[in-house]
Amino acid sequence: MWPILERLRVEAIKQKESAAATNSTTKRGESGVGSANEIDTKPKEKEKQTKRKRGIYINLTQCKYDTVRTVAAQRGWLEDEDDKGKKNLFTVYWCDGAVTKYRVAQLKNHQRINHFPGLEVLAHKTHLSQILNKMEKAFPSEYNFMPKTFILSRHVEPFRAYCTTPNGHKKTWIFKPSTGACGKGIVLTKDPLHWANDFDDTVVQEYITNPLLIEGKKFDMRVYVLVTSVRHLSVFMYNEGLVRICAVPYQQPTSANMDNECVHLTNYSINKEHPNFSPGESDAGDTGSKRDFRWFNRFMTENGQNPKDVWADISDVIVKTLIAAHPTLSHMYKICFPHSNAGFTCFQILGFDILFDTQYRPWVLEVNQSPSLRGDTPIDFRIKTGLLQETMQILNLRLSDEERDQDLQQARSRARLLGGKFEAASKSGGKHVKTHMAVE
Repeated sequence: MWPILERLRVEAIKQKESAAATNSTTKRGESGVGSANEIDTKPKEKEKQTKRKRGIYINLTQCKYDTVRTVAAQRGWLEDEDDKGKKNLFTVYWCDGAVTKYRVAQLKNHQRINHFPGLEVLAHKTHLSQILNKMEKAFPSEYNFMPKTFILSRHVEPFRAYCTTPNGHKKTWIFKPSTGACGKGIVLTKDPLHWANDFDDTVVQEYITNPLLIEGKKFDMRVYVLVTSVRHLSVFMYNEGLVRICAVPYQQPTSANMDNECVHLTNYSINKEHPNFSPGESDAGDTGSKRDFRWFNRFMTENGQNPKDVWADISDVIVKTLIAAHPTLSHMYKICFPHSNAGFTCFQILGFDILFDTQYRPWVLEVNQSPSLRGDTPIDFRIKTGLLQETMQILNLRLSDEERDQDLQQARSRARLLGGKFEAASKSGGKHVKTHMAVE
């Protein structure tokens, strides 16, 4: 059970995937390794090895977050200190960066890795804009939750033309480097044509000038989403997260204030340097520049909004974003595992950055494929360790998974030798245990 996680319904693919998800066996195939050349597959002389303690092993040699180590230890997991997982002896490989399809394809059926190959289609601003713009053309009433966006390397002339129309004239625009993070390289302007030729790998996005305010300040929300399968699209939304409030009261953008980042940009890395920024005195999440969703639910209720309706709208835009990327993600996964994989080798925590306008309409600003898990403030530590506890719990890892994997590998080897079909009974009594959650 995930006591504070909500399962998102993926209605668009429900009928297509439900049969496959229901009938899938207990083969679990997920976990990790890091980059293409880091697995040593060359035969070597046998080395004398001491027998390892039996348990769930997590490799964190490419993870910098103490929160992950803390939670793994609390769950009784053991740390595999093999450099970059070259010996491939872990149960879970947890790394901070993206992974290659080659690395994922090397995994055994019982192993897990915390990234999907190809997920940069969501994290790369150019790719995200491209797929959502394409979906908006096909389904304009369903995919209208990203501010109007142009990819300058491809659409500079259409952008110039739009800026001369009555709708585009005098609007405020925000230029974002496609692979930028932490607010670096962002330019806010009312004269976009002046900047259009100065950027290449950049998206330019209409600036939402009527944001919902908290105590007179602009804010956004970091919503954490766990994807556990792209073969059978399986998505969870963590219903705790961060409300990130600007350090300076909001003003409509003008030439005089557009350079004041702490008015217009909600990025923590920018606002934390301002003297008005307050991290909060405790982990209660009800004061300071960072607050939690429990506080935000009270805020909505006090302002006449039904939190259930607002969260339904948020889950709707998250699911639609993932559906837009699903063909690419599913294709990449099938390249890694063309045969005999239940679809649960990879899992990934995503960070959706959501902005509200004054009508409580959610806008997807961007998706972070490696959201920070740093617990450098009390509220960050509480929320992120809770997120990690729930994530590790839903993976449902068992020692019997590796034993069953070994049984299946032996059965396949016998079948290849004998030229027949194979049947494998696990050491837990010959029963396959259903270890994944099907789409509802």
